[in-house]
This record gives sequence, C-alpha cells and structure tokens, in this order.
Amino acid sequence: MLPRWQEFTLLVRHAANRPRWQRVQAVIISLWSGAWILGQIGPAASRLSPLDVPGRALETVGVDIRDALRSAGEFLADPQRHTLLLICAWGAGLLWAATTERAQYTALAGWLLVMLAAEGLGYHEAVYRAVLGLVGFIVLLYLCSLPRRRVPVDRRARLLPRDVLSAGATASALAGIVPLLALGMLAMRVCGPYLTRPPTLVGEVPSPIRPESATPAVRADSPAHPSVERTGETVSDSPAPSPPPESPTPRLAVTRVPAVIPRQGGPAESLGRDGRSGTTSAVPDQPGAAHDEVDPVREID
Repeated sequence: MLPRWQEFTLLVRHAANRPRWQRVQAVIISLWSGAWILGQIGPAASRLSPLDVPGRALETVGVDIRDALRSAGEFLADPQRHTLLLICAWGAGLLWAATTERAQYTALAGWLLVMLAAEGLGYHEAVYRAVLGLVGFIVLLYLCSLPRRRVPVDRRARLLPRDVLSAGATASALAGIVPLLALGMLAMRVCGPYLTRPPTLVGEVPSPIRPESATPAVRADSPAHPSVERTGETVSDSPAPSPPPESPTPRLAVTRVPAVIPRQGGPAESLGRDGRSGTTSAVPDQPGAAHDEVDPVREID
C-alpha cells in the first residue's frame, strides 16, 4: 500500500488520463478558469469576470464580441436570477464530489457552473458555496457511515468512514487540479523527452516457481514412474482416474420348490432341493438321437 502523499501524486497524474475529445475540453476550461482566478488579483475595479476572459482573448485575434458578452453579464446579474445562481453554485460542489478517476468530466462541468454563478454572484460567493457543497456532502456521508462502521460488508454496498474520506480526497484533488491542468500537460509534454524512464517488460511475465511446487523432471519411459503418459508433446504425471465404485446388486430371496418333470415313455421324476432326481428311471432313446453325433472329419483327396 502506498503512502497518502504518493497516492495524491498519482491522482494528479490521472487527471490528464482522459479521452482525446475530453482532453481538448479540459484544456479550454483549464485555461479559462485559470485566467479567471488570476484575474482576481489586484484592485476590485480591474478584476475580471468569467465572461471577460473569452472577450479579451478574442479581441487579440480581431473578434469583437464585447457587446454580446456585456448583455449576457447583465442578464445573469439580474436579482431575479439570484436563487438560480445559488443553486448552480451548490450544484457545482456536488458535481465535484461525484468526480472519480474514471469519471472526471463532472469536475469540468462543476467549474462551468461555478463560473456561471460567479457572473451574477461574484467570485467569492460562487467559489465558497461550491467548496462548502463539496465538503458538506463528504461530511454528511462520513457521519452516516459512523453508526455501522464495524459491520462487515458481505452482500450489499455500505458506507465505511475510511473509504468515504478516501473518495472525498480523490474528488477534491481531481476537481482542484483543473485550473492547473493545461500548465501541467504542457510541462509534461516539454519535459517528457528529457526524462529517463525505467525499463518496461515486454510480453507476459512468468509467475515465480514456488519451492513446494517444484518437482524434478521425469522421463515418460522411466520404470519408476509407470503412471507418466506422453500424448503428443504434453507429459502427464497424474495418476489415472479410478473407476467409480460399483453399487452392490440387490439379491433376491429364492425359495426352491420341488418340481415334477414328465419324461416321454417313462414315469415322472421329482427333483429335490439339490436339483437331483428323487427316483431313477430309464429314459428311452429319443428319435433321431443317433443323428446328433458329430461325423468324423473326412480327408479330402
């Protein structure tokens, strides 16, 4: 298990592990949010609003959309939409809380809602409410996990305090790194060719042989091991499977009854229990008995 600080560095590396289309959006939102945060430095009159950042960026390339951006800013700053912007700020915190290593798009959507709310509420009110939404949601889940923290997880998913804090730290790290994501990806791209990486393994890695499972090689024709069979190129040293035990055949109780067998041309003969006849009488020759004798083999000339 890695220490906590190493896990945090791995989370920062995972922030750039996105699909290509999402990486382009992440760079745009990262530059937008980073420039907006840097624009809050200085006197209040010169601070930038979220819509001022793309307006000044487009002015550098000759595109003037200041009137459209000013109209959008006045629309969002209307006091009638104050409640809607508060909901957006709190919802941004929930989107940040839902961020995982495999679902990082919620962090980008959360920053978009924060900048939308900041256009009418201001920087501090929007950001503070989003952070409070993130922290409050994690604390709520942590308190819900305390009563059953000692119950083992067997069949259903449950809240465990340690896992709740770990997931909260993951979400906070991936959401907070968004404004620095573009700068980090640029640094990785520039410094990547100058880094010395450890060698990588190519192909399958053979599993280590355990001492208790290692056995000496035995030839297939060895008399000491008659159970070894060679089939093609595979040698099997396992004993032949024993046949299943036969179930005993049930025996039936038989009662022998003396029988009377009539004979042709003589008196009847009774059989005892031992199968022998009780009386002896001569049995005359049957007709055709002489034909039953086998003729001797004749030599063929």
